[in-house]
This record gives sequence, C-alpha cells and structure tokens, in this order.
Amino acid sequence: MVLTLFLTFSLGVFVLYALWSRSAATGGQRHSLDPRIRQLGGGFVGRVGGARAARTSAPALSALRITDILPETLVLPALTGQTKEAVLRELAGHLAAQRADVDADHLVAVLLKRERLGSTAIEDGSAMPHSMLPGVNSLVAAFGRHGEGVDFGRPDGQPTRLFFLLVAPENCAGLHLTALARMSLLLKGSAFREQLLSAGDARGLYEAIRREDLKD
Repeated sequence: MVLTLFLTFSLGVFVLYALWSRSAATGGQRHSLDPRIRQLGGGFVGRVGGARAARTSAPALSALRITDILPETLVLPALTGQTKEAVLRELAGHLAAQRADVDADHLVAVLLKRERLGSTAIEDGSAMPHSMLPGVNSLVAAFGRHGEGVDFGRPDGQPTRLFFLLVAPENCAGLHLTALARMSLLLKGSAFREQLLSAGDARGLYEAIRREDLKD
C-alpha cells in the first residue's frame, strides 16, 4: 500500500512537471495547468487536451474518453450519504456490485487512506476520489450526484455535489493519472457542471458526460 501511494505521488509530480513544460512550450494556452488542482498533488493532475490516449501504463498527455471506462450503469443521480465515508461507501458498493474484481470494503479503506493525504474535492463543487487497487483487472469509473452536497473537505468549506470515482489496477499508474487529467478537464467547464446538476436522471447525466467527452 505504501509503495502504491508513493508511486502515485511520484508519477503525479512527474506529470505535473510535464504538463507545465508543455504549457510553457505552447504559450500557456489550451494545455495550461489549472492552479486550483495543484493542491491534489498526490495522484492528481491538471488539464490536458488533444487526441485519445493509448491504453498504456506510461503517463500520457493526451486524454482518453471517460465514457470508455464509465458505463451508464455506474452513473448514480441521487447519492444519499451524509458524510465523506458514507458517499465513498455508496459509490464503492455500486461499483463492487458490478465488478467481481472489486471488494467494496477494501476499496473504501484505500480511498479513505488516500483522502487523508489531502481531500480530492476542489472549489467548484466536485471531487475525484481515486486509487490504484490490487486485483482490479481494468480501469473503471463511477459517477454520482448528491442533491444537497456533503462536506468532502473542499478548500472553501462548501459542500460537494459531483463525484467521479476512479479505480485503476495497481500496475497502471500512468493510465490512472491520464484518466484523472481527463476528468479535471471535463469538470473545468462551469456550463458542464450546471448540466450535471440539472439533468433529470441517470440517462440524462450519462448523455451530458458523453457529449462533453466528445468535444476534445
């Protein structure tokens, strides 16, 4: 576990530097790093754009499609948990119900350990809890929306309502980081976040994600 967290942090630092270097080379435009998410350092990277990433364990600056790893059946329009742990258990439970290679209790324990390194919530009302998990066969995501929001440790103290959960195999740190970068790119847009908050059901949420996912 310690090795997994160390590798995630180390690769996060590497990709952050690579993104900064690319931004400098391109005049700091499309590929510039969102300063709000620097705080998430251990395993979180900033904005990227471009073509779809190859499915490889090496860090990539071009983004894969979130809908490649997020099935509609793992889009939850009405989370009910009232604490950080309760929301994580809700997301992990739905994921484990559809994936035989995921143990919900183990996943929650790993996610909470990651959260103790620093909250994965950011100031726009969204959060991206994530981890690499031994025994998981492939990268997978889930999405949940909370009607009222919960205290997830946002820097501004406000409640968090939108949650992307990401789980990756233990040996896929690079792809894990690429997926996190893609999620941050999608959630950067305020119009997209409003669409997620106003969508009526799981189908509407998934379609909003799919449309946004196809833009870059």
